[in-house]
Amino acid sequence: MMNLECQKELFTLTEGIHYFNCASKSPLLKSAELLAVKAVQYQRHPFHLKDVDFFSEVENVKEEFAKLINTSKNNIAIIPSVSYGFASMLKNVSPKDNGHALTIRDEFPSGYYALEKWCIDNSNSLKIVNPILSESEVGKSWNHQVVESINDDTSVVLMSAIHWINGLKFDIQAIGKKCKNVGAKLLIDGTQMLGAMPFDISKYDIDGIVCGGYKWLFGPYSVALAYFDDAFFNGKPIEESWMNRVNARDFKNLTNYNDNYLEGASRYCVGETSNFILMAILLEGLKQVNEWTPYAIQNYCAKLMSPVREIMIKKGLYTEAEAFSVNHILSMQLPSSIDPTNFKQKLEENKFFVSQRGNALRLSFNVFNSEDEVAKFISFLSVNI
Repeated sequence: MMNLECQKELFTLTEGIHYFNCASKSPLLKSAELLAVKAVQYQRHPFHLKDVDFFSEVENVKEEFAKLINTSKNNIAIIPSVSYGFASMLKNVSPKDNGHALTIRDEFPSGYYALEKWCIDNSNSLKIVNPILSESEVGKSWNHQVVESINDDTSVVLMSAIHWINGLKFDIQAIGKKCKNVGAKLLIDGTQMLGAMPFDISKYDIDGIVCGGYKWLFGPYSVALAYFDDAFFNGKPIEESWMNRVNARDFKNLTNYNDNYLEGASRYCVGETSNFILMAILLEGLKQVNEWTPYAIQNYCAKLMSPVREIMIKKGLYTEAEAFSVNHILSMQLPSSIDPTNFKQKLEENKFFVSQRGNALRLSFNVFNSEDEVAKFISFLSVNI
């Protein structure tokens, strides 16, 4: 089992900058940057392209992502965004009569808007499960609220596995079990989970999961990945790409139109899937994450997060129980006397880069961060709060 040390040398990061914001956008691996440049240069001479080049790297990306979540590449589709993935899944979710869809408060907009539209189109109501902020352990009570809100009238639950604002962890195993018991679909946004912590899809009752590629997978913007359960294999995609048909690789006979899709989830892949530049970056990121392993990444992040969480608890800036926390994302609730926007600016003046989400500041660590950086951050907090 790999024991990771700081991997900063694999990234081109400005010296003296403390980037605690991987939950927003990851930096590029040096190796991925070189491959992207090579892919751009390759476009100078398109006569080099062979028919197989339109498919080979796509298949490799599917295989690496399948390895990451322990499934078959037949269940994987390459999509341009989380919103595209959810729209594809929801197009194939049947509503219950007088039913409802369910999500959580402050779900990421890509999921919320997709679910809201599905409810309007299918005459189902939309229910939002709110946390009980007065509870001492918000994570525990919120998880309980979600499970208890799922009933026989629930058509579909769409939610993040890790809340994108505060890093709160949801018990998607219990939620999936309840969904299965009542015949509801469970669609998960895994963007803030996959690549940063271990996940085995075979252990969960999840019908679909989507993941943006530009955060914990070290990929580029505008490409994402999705897992579709076998039950979706006969569904309807939201577009009709020629690349998703069984005769797609026979370029000389493409106008011998064929109604049959490629096997598995391939019908849900976005058109022009073989974006040669983006695929090169994403494939390199996935390979590197699989080589490190999410288990080792999460353990490394734990070394960084532990002293930060400790000082925040002491200062009353963080109260969530460890059972509902992760080691790569943490939300810092500032005292009412401190304006979060001004404090974020002060952090940036001291070369610390984080995100503001609502009234909280979100920190997110990855393998390019060091214990020395964390020590400097803790010293800053000690002086300024």
